[in-house]
Amino acid sequence: MQQFEKGHNERLVGKAIEPFRKDVILATKLHIDTEEPKSDGSLYNTIRRHLEASMEKLRTDYVDLYYLHRVNPDIPVEDVAYVMGQLIKEGLIRGWGMSMVNTDLIARAQAVTPLTAVQNIYSMLDRDYEKKVIPYCLEHNTSALWHFRL
Repeated sequence: MQQFEKGHNERLVGKAIEPFRKDVILATKLHIDTEEPKSDGSLYNTIRRHLEASMEKLRTDYVDLYYLHRVNPDIPVEDVAYVMGQLIKEGLIRGWGMSMVNTDLIARAQAVTPLTAVQNIYSMLDRDYEKKVIPYCLEHNTSALWHFRL
């Protein structure tokens, strides 16, 4: 099996869409390890470093939708939401989202910087998201994107 370097898919997408970047909606994700903000000096520096690395690989100067992938319980989601709001004000991202979250996390983030999208796995065997997350997203005008698993 061939191993790909970190960022391989972003490089492929960046090369493919470069000629018509302004005509597509571009989304990418980040994950924050617990120790990163300490070594970078702040959570803002960590998220900004991840974003700049992605933008370089994607050959763009902004990202339409920047996802926090899998919330790290050691980093308050409110702090991440604040930084995402700063990045929106700076024009580096147009909106932000979270992956694999419940309504408590969504509400805590929304209170700081409104979410653009939520992305969760949807399974016919585990349909709990239908009870709370989907109605919450509809009520708060947040896009709900789903990965389907059978």
